[in-house]
Amino acid sequence: MILVITNDQTDFSVQKLWQSMKNMGFKVSESERARYLIAGMRECDESYSTFNVVQGAVIDTADGREKNELELTKLVSRKKQAEPRIKAVLMESTIVCEYSDALRYRTQLPVFDVLTMVDFLHQSTSPNPRFGSTDSRFSWVDQGGEPDMDLLAARWRYLDPTKLPVVGILRIDYSYPPAPGDVDHPNSYFYKTVKETAKGLTFKAVQAAQPLTKEQREGMERAIKNLEAIGVSGITGDCGFLMNYQAEARTIAKVPCFVSSMLQCPLLSAFYSNSEQFLVLTANGESLRPALSSMLSLCCVDESVHSRFHVVGCENVPGFDAVAKGEAVDVERVKPGVVDLVLNEIDQRPQVRAIMLECTELPPYADALRCATNMPVLDAITLVDFFHSAISDNPFVGMNFQSSTRVSSPQLSSPDQLPDTVQYL
Repeated sequence: MILVITNDQTDFSVQKLWQSMKNMGFKVSESERARYLIAGMRECDESYSTFNVVQGAVIDTADGREKNELELTKLVSRKKQAEPRIKAVLMESTIVCEYSDALRYRTQLPVFDVLTMVDFLHQSTSPNPRFGSTDSRFSWVDQGGEPDMDLLAARWRYLDPTKLPVVGILRIDYSYPPAPGDVDHPNSYFYKTVKETAKGLTFKAVQAAQPLTKEQREGMERAIKNLEAIGVSGITGDCGFLMNYQAEARTIAKVPCFVSSMLQCPLLSAFYSNSEQFLVLTANGESLRPALSSMLSLCCVDESVHSRFHVVGCENVPGFDAVAKGEAVDVERVKPGVVDLVLNEIDQRPQVRAIMLECTELPPYADALRCATNMPVLDAITLVDFFHSAISDNPFVGMNFQSSTRVSSPQLSSPDQLPDTVQYL
């Protein structure tokens, strides 16, 4: 369940939340609506009434903030004690973000707010300095042709990676050599990741989207339990088609699961008007195209907006056939073909406003696409980083509970130096 924090709980309801989600293109069933609970800052401080908020009369003093921080933590703890199924907090109010870090630290729950959303969208339009573009046409690249780490890693350079939460990766039963930027490559992240394979759950099986066999379910359960035993704070996946088994994964796991980049599709439909469209890049268009509508429904995209998503297959891009063969991909050879493919599609569809990379082997090309199209590019990495921002310290606002010393970029580029396990505070 999700606990939604608003200003005045007497003036905001699950019905209003549901209607807002519906207006944004989310498919919300009655059973999904029941997963949301509303709590208000007014339960902690009477000055947070709707009238006072509108009039700008909310008390804002150091003593008041400290008191509200403690009272809000107590409120969330009470709600969670009454409803143990609460697994995350959504700060609906934009004026309570300063308390997000306190809730993360004291409740150990993911806390999403307007800042995590803005950072998410910003990341989708900015290069990833771990494997970023070196195109000198863009301001994020210095004169030496290297991405400016101070500019791009501002959030991360204040955080010690040994103190950050660990993310687990649920692997399908399929092996290939990952390139930097791939979900399975450790250098794709600023924090520690660990992997476990769901034995029997092959690439062919996840594409087929058939009910899990006994062997496959046991393999998934074993992998998820092993990741949780290590102490991961959330679990992602290494194949976009795992969207077909998101429901199974989140039922098995005790920690949040987000096993497919496709889970970001509802956000795209919400970010843009109904006339604007999106490309969905995949390794093989013939495989994804017939499954797209089903996968969009699984990630709560309403049927009325499915037509805004268009599949683009990369199977004919020179060099990309290595993906189907399970071989190492020559990223520099493939990159121009992927960019040309997307530019041609945009020429044919001038209403395209953003790009979704379904395949977990496509993020190495995300920066090149951002450079060439000047559009947001969402992929498996932006998804994992979005979740991680909700469980880690925002060093610019709040408690700085995971921040100790400034970490230099050479340390950040050496994931092997991280300990085998990192426990969340």
